[in-house]
Amino acid sequence: MSTKQAKARTPVVLDQKLTITKRIGQGRLSVVYAAVHQVLARRFAVKVLSPLLTEGETQRRRLRHAVREASSVDYPQAVPLVDYGELQDGRTYLTMPFVRGIQLSKVLSRDGRFKVKRAIPILVQLADILDASHHWRVVHGDVKPNNIMLVEQSGGRESVRLHDFCISATLAGPAKTEEDLINLLRVYGNADYLSPEQLSGHPVDGRADIYAFGCLAYHLLVGEPPFVGSNEEVVSAHRRREPVSLLRRSGGDAIAVELDKIVLGCLEKNPADRYQSMAVVAQELRRLMPAVKSVDPEEAITGRWNMPEEEAEQEEPLPESPSRLRALFYDTILELSEHIADNGKAPDGMLEVTANIKRVRDEVSSVGARVELTENRFEDIRREQRERESSLRYAIIDLTLARNDLDEKGGDKRRWDDLQFQLKQLESNLAVLEQQRSERFTLLNTELGQQRDLQRSLEHELVAHYRRLYNEVDALRGMVDSDESRKLYRALDRCRAAIAKSQPRPTSRISS
Repeated sequence: MSTKQAKARTPVVLDQKLTITKRIGQGRLSVVYAAVHQVLARRFAVKVLSPLLTEGETQRRRLRHAVREASSVDYPQAVPLVDYGELQDGRTYLTMPFVRGIQLSKVLSRDGRFKVKRAIPILVQLADILDASHHWRVVHGDVKPNNIMLVEQSGGRESVRLHDFCISATLAGPAKTEEDLINLLRVYGNADYLSPEQLSGHPVDGRADIYAFGCLAYHLLVGEPPFVGSNEEVVSAHRRREPVSLLRRSGGDAIAVELDKIVLGCLEKNPADRYQSMAVVAQELRRLMPAVKSVDPEEAITGRWNMPEEEAEQEEPLPESPSRLRALFYDTILELSEHIADNGKAPDGMLEVTANIKRVRDEVSSVGARVELTENRFEDIRREQRERESSLRYAIIDLTLARNDLDEKGGDKRRWDDLQFQLKQLESNLAVLEQQRSERFTLLNTELGQQRDLQRSLEHELVAHYRRLYNEVDALRGMVDSDESRKLYRALDRCRAAIAKSQPRPTSRISS
C-alpha cells in the first residue's frame, strides 16, 4: 500500500473522542459526517462549517451563544447540539445525535407534493416541536426541508426530527442593508422560507418561524413554495405579494378550505396579523387530522407498503414548471428501467445506459457544486480586497488634503515632497491592488467558463442517454405486466404528452 493510500484511510479523530467514519451530506456552506464516539460507542453527526461563516471573533462569539441557545431546547423530536469545537485548520464543527432517516427535501424531490392525509400529521409534529422551542424562548430561524428529517416508525408512521436551531439565523444576522441581505442569502442559500421581517432587518421572534412553517406547509401541499423564481424575485414577493390560495394552486379539489385558511394565516406579511403561537396552529391542524383506523393484523406485520388501496387513487397533478415536469419525466424513465431490471427483463444495453445516466448525473451534480463555489469566490475576493482598498483610498485622501494645506500656507518644501512621494506610493499600491483583482477575476472567469462548458456538455450527454433509455423502455411495453409497471408507463405517457403540449413544434420523438 502506498503512503498516499495509507494516509487516505487513516481515520480522523476529533478531540480524542469522535472518529469520523464517512461523509453523509453536503450543503452550500457545510459538510456533514457520521462519527462514532470511542467511549460511548454511539453514532453522532458532525457538521463542519465553512470558514466563511465564522470569520472574525464577533461571528465566533455569536456562534457560541447560538450553540448555548440551541442546546437548551428540551423536546424528544428536536435534535439538540451536544458539542462544538474547532479543527486544526480553524474550521468550526458542531456535534449532534445521529438520526437514521431521510431529509424532507429529498422526499419532496422524489415524491412531489404530499397528500393531505400524509402532510397534516407531519405538520402537526413540526408545529409541536416549534411550540416547544418557543416555550424555551428559542427561535429556530431556518425552518426548511433540508433541516427536517423523516424517520419511519412501526406501522409506516413518519416521525419528524428538526435540527439546526438558531445556527443559520445567528450567523446570517439581520438584513438591514443590501450587503447584509447578500450575506443573509449567502448563508441561507435562497429566500424560499424566509419571513418578510428577516429580509427587511426588523426584529425577529417566533412569528418568523410561523411564517416559515406556512411556506413549508404550502410546499408540502402544493409541490412548490409560495413564491418561485430568482432570489431577487422571491425576496420581493415575500415583502410585497400575497400568496396564491392553495385551492387554486392544487386544482381546488384536494385542499380543504379550513386547511387553506390555516396556511395563509401563517403567511401574513405583518407578524401581528399571523397566528401568534405555534400551539394555536397545532390545535387548528389537529382538528383536520384524518381519523385513525384500526390496524389489520396482517398490515401490522407487512406495513402499509404491501396493502392495496380500497379505492382507486386519483392521479397526482403534474408540475406546472417546465423544468420540474422534465425532471419528473426523466426520473420516471429511470425508475421504470430499474423496475424492469428488478424483474429480470432488462437487456444488457438498458443496464449499460442506466449505469451511464447515474454516472453522468453524479458528474453534473459535482460540476454544479464546483460552479457554485467558483461563483462564491468572486464575492470572497471583493470582500478580501474591499478593506485594503478602502484603507488606501482614505490614506490617499488624507495625504492629498495635507499636501493641499501646505500649498495654501506655503509650508516646508521638503515636507511637501515627502507627502507627494507617499501619495505616489499609495496610488501605485492601489493600482497594483486593482490590477491584481482584475487578473484574479480574469482567471476566475476563465475557470468558470470552462466549468460551465463542461456542465453543458455533461447535461447534453445526459439528455442523449435519457433518449436512448426511453427508447429501450418504450420497446419493452408489456414485457413486465404488474401494477407498478402499468402505473409508471401511465405516468411516463402523461409527462410526455404534457411536454409535447408545452412545445408545439417538437423536434424529436422524445421531447427533451
